[in-house]
Amino acid sequence: MIQALPEGTKEEIAGMTRTQRNDIQTENPDLAASHFRHRCTALWDYIIDGVSKPLGEVEYFSLRIGFHLRGSSHVYMMLMI
Repeated sequence: MIQALPEGTKEEIAGMTRTQRNDIQTENPDLAASHFRHRCTALWDYIIDGVSKPLGEVEYFSLRIGFHLRGSSHVYMMLMI
């Protein structure tokens, strides 16, 4: 079952410590993974392969998704333009 994140204003969220934000991510791994996928898709659709192609035409790419010990995800990306 997907749970909603705690509600709060932008100021309240911005005022959270890094530990508090990490705790929310640890308690909601499904939402954290969904958000990460959304950000990766947006990066690809609008920046790398967007209409204006600001980086140029991508001929080859390689992606690798990694996770830190505390669970935060990141992507290693190599593009041949």
